[in-house]
Amino acid sequence: MKKLAALFLVTLGAAFAADSKVMNRSPEEQRSVNQHVFAILDQNGAVEGRKYPFDQIFSSDSEQKIVALREELRRLGYVADDVDRHEKDGVVTYSIDAYQHMEFRRSVLERDSLAMLSLAKKHGVFYDGWGAEIGGKEESNSERSDSP
Repeated sequence: MKKLAALFLVTLGAAFAADSKVMNRSPEEQRSVNQHVFAILDQNGAVEGRKYPFDQIFSSDSEQKIVALREELRRLGYVADDVDRHEKDGVVTYSIDAYQHMEFRRSVLERDSLAMLSLAKKHGVFYDGWGAEIGGKEESNSERSDSP
């Protein structure tokens, strides 16, 4: 059975203040979150240097902003899924899941998560976090199996 080691700390919509201002983590908070995700990956048998599909998750109350981010993520080499629309209690948010197969290297993931945090701030969206699927060979999404 496939194990999913991912940490997405914020429920969609919870990252926005009453005035719609995006409230991202600080770089220090992101580093702390990274350590927690690394511990989860270790507990689930992730091997340093092995390739895994690493996900980056973003959300926004603006579809236009999340679409612009998706295009930039694609230029950076990520496979970016379609924008998802969510509605809860009359509040609409949008999210995007972008992933890339890469080697599990803590230093690279630390750097990349901080770059994703900066990218989110640049686009005025929320960086929900990152994670990775580890475990069996069978992928739950056939498109990911075909990716490098």
